[in-house]
This record gives sequence, C-alpha cells and structure tokens, in this order.
Amino acid sequence: MRPLSRLLVVVGFLAFICVPLVLTLAGQRPGATDNRAAGDLPALSARRLVDEQTYQELDRYLSDQFALRALAIRADAKLDDVLWKGDRGDVRRGEDGWLYYAPSLTQLCTEPLAPVDAVRVLDRFAAGLESQGTTFRYLLVPEKSTLYPEHLTDRLRDDAACGREAVDVLRGELGQPTRPWYVDLYEPLAELKARHVEPVYHQRDTHWNAVGASRFVAEVVRSLDPDLEPDDELRQVGTVPFELDLTRLLGLPQTVQIPQFQAVRPGVTTTAGEERTVQGAVPLLRYTSSSTGAGVVDGRSVVIYDSFGLAALDLLAPFFADVTFVHWNALGDPQVEALLDGADTVVAEGAEREFTWRMADKLQATGLADRWQGG
Repeated sequence: MRPLSRLLVVVGFLAFICVPLVLTLAGQRPGATDNRAAGDLPALSARRLVDEQTYQELDRYLSDQFALRALAIRADAKLDDVLWKGDRGDVRRGEDGWLYYAPSLTQLCTEPLAPVDAVRVLDRFAAGLESQGTTFRYLLVPEKSTLYPEHLTDRLRDDAACGREAVDVLRGELGQPTRPWYVDLYEPLAELKARHVEPVYHQRDTHWNAVGASRFVAEVVRSLDPDLEPDDELRQVGTVPFELDLTRLLGLPQTVQIPQFQAVRPGVTTTAGEERTVQGAVPLLRYTSSSTGAGVVDGRSVVIYDSFGLAALDLLAPFFADVTFVHWNALGDPQVEALLDGADTVVAEGAEREFTWRMADKLQATGLADRWQGG
C-alpha cells in the first residue's frame, strides 16, 4: 500500500472513532432511536454498584448519549432493508416489498381466552345493550395478512397457520344467524380488492388505506339505515402525507402521499365538540351533525374503535346526529359507562388479532359485559 493510501486509511479510521466522541463531548445528542425513549442515567449507590441491572442501565444510557448513533442505526436499517432483508422486531418481510406486523399472524391463537369463549363475552355485551333499547353493531376488521395472504412468504404462511384457523373459527361463530348485530367486512373488502388495481391496504403499514376505510364506513352506515347512500357521498378530494408504521418500526421512518377522502353530504353541517380526557387513553371525541338535506342516524351514538377505525372517524361523523368516538383502551372509565348507558346506537370495530384480548380485558374484566343484564 502506498504511503498516501496508508495515511488516508489511518485518517479515516481515526475520524470514524474520534468524530462521534468529540461531538458527544461537545454536547451533541442523537434524537429518539430504536422506537423508544432514550435511557436514563441510573441512580448510583453502594448497594446498586453490586447490582448487574445498574450496569445494563448505564450501558444503555451511555449508548443512547453517543452522537451519530441515530445515523448509525438508520444506516444499519437501510442496509438490512436493501441487502439482507431480515425481520426486525415485530416487522416481518413478505414478498414483493410487503411488510407485515408479527402479532397479526399469531396473536389470536395465543391468547388465554379461546375465540369461541370470547364471542360468548361479546354476546353478553350485545344482549345487555339491546335490553336497554340500544341498536348494536360489531365489525371484525381483517388483518392485512388475511386480505393479502399472497404476499406472505412460505415461512410466514406456516407461522400464520394457527392464526388463520382461529380467524376461521371466529368468523364462523360471529356469522351465526343468532348474531344479527354482526356486520361482515370480509366479503365487501374482498370485492373491493378484486375491483382495484392498487391495494386497499398499505404495503408497508399495518392498516387499510383510505379506500378500505371508506368501505368500512359505508358498511357501518348501511347496516344502521339502508336508506342512506354512503357510497355516493364518500369522495376522494386530494392527497395527504401519511407516516407508515412498519417502516418506522424498521428504523426507516417513511412518509408518503395517500388519497384523502371526505364525506360530502348535502345539507349536513358537522361540528366537533370539546375533547374529554381519559387517563391512559385517547380522549373522547364528540361530533354533532345537523341536516337540512341528507339523512343522519338519529339519537345519541357511541363508536368504539381501534387503530383501523382511527382512519375513518372524520368520514363517519357526518352520518350521525350525535356521536362520541371511544377508543377501546378507554373502556372501564366511568365517563364511557355513562355514555353507553341509554345510548341509542353503539358500534364497535376491532382488528382480528386483539379480539379475544379485548373481550377479556375490556368487556369482561371491566364489568361492561354484564352491566345491563336483567334489563
């Protein structure tokens, strides 16, 4: 090797080692990385100095303070995305660039409460609501792996076999004639998929896109009032920026432009009310709509939603005279119990993977499943 080449190698190596150290000493800090908050400096005491966990916490703290760490993590994630294409955390790589959320493949068949028993919990909740005169609807949202299994690798398809069997059992139970409150989304979304060249779920996000969310809204509205015509009123009005959740989990945050839909309803004026705080959950969101033209679902309504429903809230609101949106994590809060008491309409939607967990944790454990038993 020539002297100049050796010098360049040495200078490059020293720069690689020293520049991050100098920047760190100068106070330069990385932003949030690894999809988590930076570690805190552990409290040091004589007792903690002999505790192995102290040194693990100290190691994380020092690592998180090192300048250019975020750049190194992003570079590693980019190499993995382009070259190695390995799984990372809860992200699973399908074919043709598709990404899948690992819990969506297996969670439903690994929960303590079996799908059949979970449906029995929902039966009690539905019966209780109906005993007080409430109209109830439940919609099970297909996971991306259910609607687009053709992009799973053979390994992922094998991993998802248990989950698919659990989904089949769950759908069979919910679809029984004794449960008229169940609204099927699978056939409408499959038909939508067949008609659209572009996917109705994001390729690198867990959820459906605005086209899929609009179909969900249409099915909800039609199930409550067949005279309403939501398909003609849900229109694309442009595009909006959207951050893909699975690329963020990979360490490669990506924002893309996606279609934006709007409910265009003649004579309907929708007003957002004041948000109501719920400890440890998303605030309660209330909307009221008055109309001099198109019809609305009358009375006081409650919509229980998850991350899939989040994309549809603005589209749903103009179809209801008075609606409050409640995230599943808010169930158990006294404010939510008061909203459900005497509600004219309650709509709940939820993803496949968390069905049994929500029935156990959010309906049974909170007492809501049996709140209105006895009328």
